[in-house]
Amino acid sequence: MALTRPSPMVQTADGMDKPTSAYRPVKSTEGEGARLITAGQWTALIVLIAFAITGNGACRVRKTDDELGRAVKQVLYDEPAVNLLQVDVTVDGDTVYLSGEVDLYAFKERAGQLARGVDGVTAVVNKVQVQP
Repeated sequence: MALTRPSPMVQTADGMDKPTSAYRPVKSTEGEGARLITAGQWTALIVLIAFAITGNGACRVRKTDDELGRAVKQVLYDEPAVNLLQVDVTVDGDTVYLSGEVDLYAFKERAGQLARGVDGVTAVVNKVQVQP
């Protein structure tokens, strides 16, 4: 992905070509000579890299409901301390809805904690019932 473009050159009084002041020369690795990047392009590149590193902004890709549901179900399935296989998972956007029945209130709370910990989940509605 080339972020550079050929320079508009200006000829000086002594006959030398030099780039206009709005451009900053960058060495090319492709043997085409010098390429130039504007200050605005540098700024855009830095912002893009910052978003990519932090995972914020436009660089973040939202998981589909199915992907998010599978991720939550996998986390519940992988929990070794409690049996959460009876918990049903439904996803709408980035909200996870838990339902079903468990033996203890602690299991219900653990299911909610695990669901909240999945990347992409912003809210959990925990409707899991505790069997008497």
